[in-house]
Formats: sequence, C-alpha cells, structure tokens
Amino acid sequence: MANLVRIQSTISGWSGGPGLTTFYFDPGAATIDAAMITQVTGRVRAYFDAWKAFAPSANSMQVSSVGDIMDVGSGALVGQVSAGSAPSVVVGTLTPPGPAFVCAVGRLTTNSFFNGKRLRGRTYAGPLAANFTDSVAPEGGLMAAIQNGLVAVNTSAGGPGLVVWRRPVNGAGGAIAAVVNTSCSPVFGILKSRR
Repeated sequence: MANLVRIQSTISGWSGGPGLTTFYFDPGAATIDAAMITQVTGRVRAYFDAWKAFAPSANSMQVSSVGDIMDVGSGALVGQVSAGSAPSVVVGTLTPPGPAFVCAVGRLTTNSFFNGKRLRGRTYAGPLAANFTDSVAPEGGLMAAIQNGLVAVNTSAGGPGLVVWRRPVNGAGGAIAAVVNTSCSPVFGILKSRR
C-alpha cells in the first residue's frame, strides 16, 4: 500500500496546552528523504507564520523536524525521516490572549467522495489574541491570513501534495485525496480537544 507523510506541530504557551496541528502529504513515487521533509516542514512553518500576527505573544508554534511515514490503508507508522534542518519557532505578536477554545477554522476540500460524501479536512488556528475573538465572526484580515497560510502549505513547488487522509477503520480502508481548494470558515470554531 502507498505511504503518506505526517507532519505534526505543537502550539504551546497557554493554559490547557500544548496543542497539536497535523498536516498530511502524498510523496507519490518519490523517495522520502531529508530534502523532502525539509521542504514540507518549511511549508507548514509558513502556515503558522502567515497568521502569527493574530496570535498571543505567549504562544509559540514549533513544527517537528521529523516526518512520520505512515501506511495509508492501515495507518501504521512504518518509518521516520528527519529534515536537513529544523524549522525555527514561530511566535505570536499580540497581547492579551483570547479564550483558548476559540479558533479560526481552515477548510481543506478534495474532489474525492466516500460513502456519498465529499472528503474534507480542517485545521484549527488558535489560540488567538483577544482583540480578534471579541466579535461574532472572524475579521477579514484574520481570514485572509489563514487562507494565505493554507495556500503556502498547499503549494507543492515540486514536492509532495497536501492531502486529506480518510482514517482506516479497524486497521483497514484508509485513503488519501489531494486538496484542491482551501478557505477559512466565516464562523469561529470551538475546539474541545487537540488530541
């Protein structure tokens, strides 16, 4: 079965943290090596860098320098490859922090369908600074920043494509689909857990 690359990042510096953000990539037939992991971890770092101006200064976002290699169908971890260089930490810029559970929601859309439903993914950007959580909906600048970050992580530049992973059930049936469109939800998300 085919493999995928999982890149995880931690967000720390807030009560209830750290948080976890995960992106998946399809290496295709290419060799998964340090250069590939360096490229995709740089794209994930660019995602956080795009919206750091809306995050509290106490928060830091660290992209792992290790890519997990997983079997698509079963979800089994089959290897790990380290990047040639570790991504630098991204730090928020504003105070005070807002409620930790209020997040901007990034949406990942595919053209694949399973059981009559389109396969979609999402990511939660937060915690956010208080002045960006005091309205009923995300402000335009925040939404644009999230979209810019998602475009950065979805721009392959010859590397692995960003995918949504349909998780297996009872160790089988996993599948991936290429992300064809990204956007930011016009409503806030409430994050109950990052685990």
